[in-house]
Amino acid sequence: EIYNAALAHVVCGYVHVRPNLLMDADEMFAQLEDAAWVAANEARDQYATMAEAATRAGQNPNFAQAPQQEQVTVERAVCQILMGRIEDAAYTLGLTQEQLAYGMADPQVERFVADNSPSGDMTEGLC
Repeated sequence: EIYNAALAHVVCGYVHVRPNLLMDADEMFAQLEDAAWVAANEARDQYATMAEAATRAGQNPNFAQAPQQEQVTVERAVCQILMGRIEDAAYTLGLTQEQLAYGMADPQVERFVADNSPSGDMTEGLC
């Protein structure tokens, strides 16, 4: 499984001080993110098609909630922080000023970073 392999790369990269493994893990997580985005969009399209067909047939389209994309943003941010790419980690988590203005960050992540940044510098909360 790619996810477990990526986590193994993070651990080995950190323990053995091998940044190339951290870069590989970040790339693996990026590929998982891309694949999850495609799969979620396809599932949402199928969900919409089924709901439309049920409505046309006079049935209640009361299906389970439309699927959501699986997130590996925290895992990617950990890789980026370990590689010293703090700005990239903030961007990945949706914590740049522009992203915060549009509410793009996960509220739990945003709260965690804010709670762990006593001076107001989000770098403290990220690291």
